[in-house]
Amino acid sequence: MKKLIITAAAAVAPAVALTSPALATPHTPPAHTIPDSHPTGAPAAPSASPLTTPATPPVTQTAIDTPPGAITSPDEDRAAIEKILAAPNTGKYLREAAQHALNGTAADMRHFLETGQYVARDNDDRIRTAQIISVGGPAVSRAGDLALSSGDREKIRYFLEVGQYQARDEDNRARVRQIIGAKTASSNMKAAGQAALRGTAQDVQYFLDVEQDNIRFQDDRVRIARILSGPVGPALMKAGQKALDSDNPEIIRAFLDVGQYQARAADEAHAHAHHKAKPTSSSHRSSGKHAKPATR
Repeated sequence: MKKLIITAAAAVAPAVALTSPALATPHTPPAHTIPDSHPTGAPAAPSASPLTTPATPPVTQTAIDTPPGAITSPDEDRAAIEKILAAPNTGKYLREAAQHALNGTAADMRHFLETGQYVARDNDDRIRTAQIISVGGPAVSRAGDLALSSGDREKIRYFLEVGQYQARDEDNRARVRQIIGAKTASSNMKAAGQAALRGTAQDVQYFLDVEQDNIRFQDDRVRIARILSGPVGPALMKAGQKALDSDNPEIIRAFLDVGQYQARAADEAHAHAHHKAKPTSSSHRSSGKHAKPATR
């Protein structure tokens, strides 16, 4: 997979260089295209009807369609290019190509609008796809690989706008099945995970982003309460109660993973030391038999 990403990035560079010398520098694609981030930037609340594509399609780069030979004035061309530059979703290569055209002649601007913008946009899309592949799950990586290897800009565009989200849902559902299939999964976790799997892509994402952590937090608190309900020493009781009084999931988890065992060891050490220090009944009788009467 890494070999494919490097090849894709290398293949983009020559095409970019033909458009403008300033376009040969690498860039970081927009973060909103990375899988496991909802298009709105926040976990989606569960929705009511099943969907296989995002409810809100991702914003793509703005295109200004100008057919070859169109009769426009330099001022109109400049305004069209400035519109591309003003769009917040414009990629790095497209932005640099547009700026290069604005700094050039009227012919440079017309060439950009008729040809250059599409070359630059395609380069941006390929780089964005390669980045998504590098951080995506198996299904996302597989779909991205197929789009890139096709060499078809429409397939790459489809992957960015639709395919990556369908593939991400496939990966997310696999993650949910893994979570609820674990031996340590509680009945509450299993029930919530199964309900998410019966729902939409947004339901699954919500379970992964929010719900599983809330359930795990409550499950951990129940585990601590059960530990403290049995025979415990003072150190374990104190540490467990301190964890229960906290609303921090990390403190709760730290007690279960480490703290309880440290507290148990402290209680055992204290009990052992107390047992050694306590004199036995036979030693009392022995010391009393040979003791001399006190003189007045």
